[in-house]
Amino acid sequence: MSIRTILAVISVLAALLPLVIHVAMNTSVTRSLEISETDSDHSIQNQPAPTQDIGAIGHNKQCAGCDLTEVNWRGLDMSRANLRGAQLQRANLQGTKLINAVLTGANLNQSNLSQAHLYGADLKTASLQDANLENAQLLHASLTNADLTDAVLDQIELRDADLSAATLKNASMQRASLYGAILREADLSGANLNSADLRYADLSDANLEGADFTNARLDFAILPPNVPHLR
Repeated sequence: MSIRTILAVISVLAALLPLVIHVAMNTSVTRSLEISETDSDHSIQNQPAPTQDIGAIGHNKQCAGCDLTEVNWRGLDMSRANLRGAQLQRANLQGTKLINAVLTGANLNQSNLSQAHLYGADLKTASLQDANLENAQLLHASLTNADLTDAVLDQIELRDADLSAATLKNASMQRASLYGAILREADLSGANLNSADLRYADLSDANLEGADFTNARLDFAILPPNVPHLR
């Protein structure tokens, strides 16, 4: 091979070298991007589904309509929380502070509210069937049209509370404090009010059929006309 031919080949290779380098670099970058995108997609697909931050709810206390079934807020301070229409079935609210909380229309069936603090709480139309409110504090609370069928309210504090048209069928209310409470048109049929304090309570038009008032204090209470044995 002549020197002229060799020089010609070298010239051609030198001319092609930049093109080869350019193509190689582009291929490498494209491959890197594809790998990056694949890793990113894989990472996103494997991220866990977001869960409800109970701590955040505790901070801003706004959870109207939330599903809080079986939530454990034992001993927490949820005062002034907005839990209107929330689902709180079987929730553990033992000793929880719910002072002036809004629980209108909330579902608290089978919840544990023993020793809870609900001073001034709004529980209108709430459902508390089979709930445990033993030793709970509901001074000045509103429970109009609430459903407390089969609930345990032993030694509960309901002084000056409004339970107008509330359903308390078969509820256990032994030694309950209902001093000055409003129970107009309430359904207390089958309720156990043994040793309850009902002084100054308003029970006008209430259904007291089968209710047990053994040792209950009824001084100055307003009673329906069909229960002369309680007067």
